[in-house]
Amino acid sequence: MIAKENQPYLVSEIAYQFHLAEHFGMSLATSETLDLGHGRIERRQVRVMDVCSEDVDWPYVCQVLRIEREVTHKKSGKHHFEVSYGLTSQASAQADASCLLSQVRGHWSIENKSHYVRDVTFSEDASLIRTGSGPQVMAALRNAVIGLMHRAGVSNIAAACRRHAAKPWEALELLGIEPLPDF
Repeated sequence: MIAKENQPYLVSEIAYQFHLAEHFGMSLATSETLDLGHGRIERRQVRVMDVCSEDVDWPYVCQVLRIEREVTHKKSGKHHFEVSYGLTSQASAQADASCLLSQVRGHWSIENKSHYVRDVTFSEDASLIRTGSGPQVMAALRNAVIGLMHRAGVSNIAAACRRHAAKPWEALELLGIEPLPDF
């Protein structure tokens, strides 16, 4: 799990663990990737350290991560560097630095796909429903639709939504509802 800005105390606790490790010259497990594509050079490095719940106030924590991401845009030469922190309940025997780096990358590909479907296909960000329980209800409905479509083996949700808008009885069949016979 990546520790985000909405958990500032957790981020500072993890950062402090890495500060201590550097101060005492501890050797940390490390893994790095280099990606060349989309007009960018991206270097990602993860440093991993074993910890216990007394070191970081989070249940079941076994390891903490420091992820450095360095991006250089080939055309402009602009350079961007960021550091994020995370933690996992997986012990180092279950997931080494290389495994954790690939899990972090895999998480973002899933996250990006999910946000793309929600934002582009369902226009979630443009929704004017902002008060009461409306936003939560709409999110639950979107989740249900996405889940149903995945369960039905749909790979292109936008195309399936267009098809179901034109043929609503097919959408009802996904729910197990038989269309009424014509009279």
